[in-house]
Amino acid sequence: MAEMIKVIGLGSPHGDDRAGWEVIRLLQQQALPDNIELQALDRPGPALPNYFDDAETVILIDACDADWAIGEWRQLNLEQLLDCSELQGSSSHQLGVADSLQLAVITGAELPAIRLFCVQVSQCGQMAELSTDLSASCHCIAETICQQLSCAVESSET
Repeated sequence: MAEMIKVIGLGSPHGDDRAGWEVIRLLQQQALPDNIELQALDRPGPALPNYFDDAETVILIDACDADWAIGEWRQLNLEQLLDCSELQGSSSHQLGVADSLQLAVITGAELPAIRLFCVQVSQCGQMAELSTDLSASCHCIAETICQQLSCAVESSET
């Protein structure tokens, strides 16, 4: 039986903060295996780990303000995320991804394997549309995730 993989896009309806949602929308257009669950969440804060139930791997996508080039994105595992000072407290959410996962680790929560795709925002105006720079980055992130999920599915079936 293939492992359960959850892909969670984090965001809000405010400009580039919707990047995680856009990646989920793009992935929903793909033919993905049954063991992959897609979900978009609106600023879950410290409740984020509650959405990991039954998953062996979780892929998170979130917008960040880490003083990178606009639209620049990076992929980090949990250890890299927790060590990345640029991402501590740099979310538009009430409690950012790094902070929420750090809290889970401190309280002894058992976490699945986690990968985070974070992308540098340009603007997060109230109810604004996703900027062109981030739209292109979202397509690249969705393509990368699709490639990784295909590899994961192929390797688990052999």
